[in-house]
Amino acid sequence: MAAQAAARAGIPLAFSTFSIASMEKLSRVPGVDLLAQIYVFRDRDLTRDTNHCLA
Repeated sequence: MAAQAAARAGIPLAFSTFSIASMEKLSRVPGVDLLAQIYVFRDRDLTRDTNHCLA
């Protein structure tokens, strides 16, 4: 997994809101430093639902 490789190398891992790996799964990797690419939609409810785990 890329998150494990990033943690071992000591570099941050950037991931997208639409990533195939969930934020919850990525955050469980010990030592990983995550950066999120967040999409903001006109429909703020959709934005909140899509990015709920980042709050």
